[in-house]
Amino acid sequence: MGSSSSVNKESKHVYISYSLSLHTNLQHIQELRDKLKQKGYSVTTSDFTNKVFDKMSDVKNVVKTMDNIVSNSTLIIICVSKQTLSNYYQTIEMKSAFASKKKVVFLMTDETYTPETHPLFTNSYKYDWFPFYYKLNVKTVLKFLKI
Repeated sequence: MGSSSSVNKESKHVYISYSLSLHTNLQHIQELRDKLKQKGYSVTTSDFTNKVFDKMSDVKNVVKTMDNIVSNSTLIIICVSKQTLSNYYQTIEMKSAFASKKKVVFLMTDETYTPETHPLFTNSYKYDWFPFYYKLNVKTVLKFLKI
């Protein structure tokens, strides 16, 4: 697993990226969002941004909007699933996150995924990651994030 990560509590904004077609872990993602909010964090998620993006006709505006959301975030959580690489908006979210040099943590939503086995990852960057399968609870992830 990746190294543990702590979140700057002064900014207190977290962005959670996930494929909207992710059904098995959606309840856990929503629970994570709710727990972060209970701890005083502002949280934006893919379901919000995708609704905004769907109304935009220009890809440049989508990228610019995502860049703004990411630049205002202390932490970007990317939930990696089988759908991640084929999800257009999630790839934009990831590109913005990587370009921002912000703290990025990956929650692997499939038992077969690790940074070594998923095609998303390269050896050029050290990623923090955590298994986020249906068996694990949100409290464990919050502890990992030191929140």
